[in-house]
Amino acid sequence: MDSAAAGSSTKQLNESGSSLKSKRKLVEEIDPLNEMLSRKYKRTKVYAGSKRAMNPEVPSLKDTCINSLKKNLDDLKSTQGIPFDYLEPALKFATPEQLHRIEKNNIYLMQHTNELWEHHTKKHFPNEYPYKDESWRDVYFTCVEKREDKFNVLRLMMKSNSLNKKRGIVLVPAAKCDTKKKK
Repeated sequence: MDSAAAGSSTKQLNESGSSLKSKRKLVEEIDPLNEMLSRKYKRTKVYAGSKRAMNPEVPSLKDTCINSLKKNLDDLKSTQGIPFDYLEPALKFATPEQLHRIEKNNIYLMQHTNELWEHHTKKHFPNEYPYKDESWRDVYFTCVEKREDKFNVLRLMMKSNSLNKKRGIVLVPAAKCDTKKKK
């Protein structure tokens, strides 16, 4: 009986060993499936609203004021003598129209904003530079006036051409004439 019992126990071990192997195969086959299904639950959660700052430090009062100024440049009227050094970081983000309006309301800023006007001039009119005593602000507004004048001339030409076409008159640009006599 001992040999029969030993034989049956080895048979059970072989069967259980083979059943362990088959379970391992099933687990290995199911693992990719489990991974695919579990990825769904491991995704990053999405929250509504603005993203929290990555920097855990509390911003200084100066930084908070500058950020507030950047966001509300349209509402900025009188700065009541605040030094330009405090306003400059916010004014760097101002459009030319905003900067001009702020300068109108705060005349003391005009002597400090030349670098800001230089940036706007080079951005909008890259080929323009000031003369010896001319400021970048003056260059910018001169270029804007020239551009508006050109636009008005073109607008008037188009308007007159459209009126003439309605009348049946077509304006053809004149050819350049050579006034020099041939020898």
